[in-house]
Amino acid sequence: MKFWERVKKDMRTAMKESADLIKEGTAVLAAETRRVTKRGTAAMSVEARKMMEDGIKSARKGAASVTAEAQRMGRIANLRYQLFRENQAAHDKFTEIGGLVYDQSGKDTGQVRLDGKLRKLIVDAKKIEGRVRKLETEIKRLSGSHRG
Repeated sequence: MKFWERVKKDMRTAMKESADLIKEGTAVLAAETRRVTKRGTAAMSVEARKMMEDGIKSARKGAASVTAEAQRMGRIANLRYQLFRENQAAHDKFTEIGGLVYDQSGKDTGQVRLDGKLRKLIVDAKKIEGRVRKLETEIKRLSGSHRG
C-alpha cells in the first residue's frame, strides 16, 4: 500500500471510529434522558442521579478526547501531505540541477561552473530541505505527544 493511501485509510478509520463513539454515547444519553424525564427525577435514588451525572461527565470527557485526537491526527496528515509536496519539489529541483550540470559538463570538459540559474536552483533546493526538516520535526513532536 502506498504511503498516501495508507494515510487516507488511517484517517478514514479514525474519523469513523470517532463518529461511532460519539453517536453511541449520544444515543445512550438521549435514551437515559427520555427515561428519566418520563419518570421524573424524584423517583430516582440519589445514587442513581450521581451515577447518571458521572456518566454524562464521562461522556463529555470522552467526546473531548476523541475530538482532540482527531484534530491531532488531522494535523499530522496535513503535515505529511506538505512533506510529500516539499519532497516532490526537491526532486524536481535536483532533476533540473542534474540536467544543467550534465549540459555544462558536455561544453566544458574541465570544471563545471555554477552559472546564475544553477546557483538559484541550488539555493531553492536548500530552502526546500530546510522546510522538510521543519515539517519532519513537527510530525515527530505531534506523534510523540500522543505517547506521553
